[in-house]
Amino acid sequence: MPVPSVNIVSNAHRPLRITVAMTHPVQYYSPWFRFINDNCPDVQLTVIYGTVPTREQQGVGFGVSFEWDTSPLTGYEFQQLRPPRSNDYLHSDRFLGLDVKGIGSAIRDSQPDAVVVPGWYSSTLVRALVFCRIHGIPTIYRGDTPFRPASAGLRSMASSAKTRVMLGLFQSFLAVGARNRKYLEHFGVQS
Repeated sequence: MPVPSVNIVSNAHRPLRITVAMTHPVQYYSPWFRFINDNCPDVQLTVIYGTVPTREQQGVGFGVSFEWDTSPLTGYEFQQLRPPRSNDYLHSDRFLGLDVKGIGSAIRDSQPDAVVVPGWYSSTLVRALVFCRIHGIPTIYRGDTPFRPASAGLRSMASSAKTRVMLGLFQSFLAVGARNRKYLEHFGVQS
């Protein structure tokens, strides 16, 4: 699938408004957000989090509750849509683990020129994508899925078809490395 030409241009009198829609803070995104905030005066960055996990939720999979020694929430503008709930599940293997219905309104209120979405593993992110599509807001894919050769079978074919459809909702793509670029190219995204 060729990447459509998207002309995201800011008004000459204001910075380019980029909103990032996330389910929750992820420690390896925060340095990127801080860098943009500190070094890109022509970009007004807003990060929208569905929620911010508790110490216990942060520790799922690690066997111990914890907080990051460097807060993932400092050095850039962000908005938390709602407090964490005890039944929130923040890992990417459960589509309905975090369902925050207010993501579309928050995107609208940020008045973005474009929205960065890291994938479609959560209903919250799909809500963001659908909202942007309906309202004509350009979306930028910035996921980190590496290329893995698919196995044969109906399940693999269905997964590949879903991936192509979901990637078709984006107008631009950011590859985070060679394996992620190969993943995008495998599914027809031409750089």
